[in-house]
Amino acid sequence: MKKSSPGFTLIELIVALAASAIIFAAALTFLLLGTRMEKHSFSIADNQQTVRIVLATAEKMAMNGNISRIEQVGENWVLYSDENRPLLQYLSADGTLLAGDNILMSNLHSATTGFDAANNLFTLTLATEYDTYSTTVYCRNGEIY
Repeated sequence: MKKSSPGFTLIELIVALAASAIIFAAALTFLLLGTRMEKHSFSIADNQQTVRIVLATAEKMAMNGNISRIEQVGENWVLYSDENRPLLQYLSADGTLLAGDNILMSNLHSATTGFDAANNLFTLTLATEYDTYSTTVYCRNGEIY
């Protein structure tokens, strides 16, 4: 009768190490994937917050009668105040939305604005990589041209 030796054989040791390596690699992959998804979620949440601020600001400007005209050249547009000052400006070449000299958003896929004179409705639509946001608000002065 053979006497069994205590401990692992070489093959058992190799199998245990291989299984541990596979489990460790799977856990590390899951951790890295979760980190990447979290970073992506923060980026989307940041864009959503900025868009909501821009839309709320545009709504207030329209409701208070601060917007006097919309100048559109191709896909680019500028919203002007009563004092002929640019309030918001969209540059389609690089997808930038400006307030004066400050960049509010970049990498927009599109941004459109319009005014329905029959109903005095001002509309602003911003499209990012993943979502499209829009607002339509009643314009008190009704004189946007």
